[in-house]
Amino acid sequence: DWSSDVCSSDLYEFVPATVTFPAGQRTATVRIAPYADAITELSEVVQLTVQAGNGYVVGAPASAQVSIADLMPEITIEALEPTANKSEGTPGLFLVTRSGILDRSVFVRLQISGTASNGVDYTRINAFVNLQSQQTAELIQITPLATAALQAGKSVQITLKPDSTYRVGTPPTARVMLIEQMMSFVQWR
Repeated sequence: DWSSDVCSSDLYEFVPATVTFPAGQRTATVRIAPYADAITELSEVVQLTVQAGNGYVVGAPASAQVSIADLMPEITIEALEPTANKSEGTPGLFLVTRSGILDRSVFVRLQISGTASNGVDYTRINAFVNLQSQQTAELIQITPLATAALQAGKSVQITLKPDSTYRVGTPPTARVMLIEQMMSFVQWR
């Protein structure tokens, strides 16, 4: 016999109050199957505690718990166009993508780094993306400014910051290179 500190049947499928061990069996699995809902909420904990009874001794540990985490979208980022060309006016592009839960907006926090300066070498970009309900992707455009000194090339790196409202998927980081102009091998030599 065991008890649970979360008794509400609207959180997970029914769990019987007893388990029977066949002769020679040393373990039993109790499945906690949560119900999916559309409510954004904190994680809930289900704790099972073995109660004293006839024919057995309660050992240690006598309880175990499992967390029921809320469903969260998974966010990834990639360099869709990894080169921004100043002389041709071609921007680089990052693609932030969401999979999984789409029924709510998600505010995605970004860490912007690299050798290029935001607002100095390229048009200023925000350190966040706000994906609206049902929106699965957002483009971030990296456009070199006419005043940017890019002869040696510079980079923009964006990393997805962890947050309690989403899971950071793979890849969590992407990079776009800013260049003055494309060169052929002959021009480069």
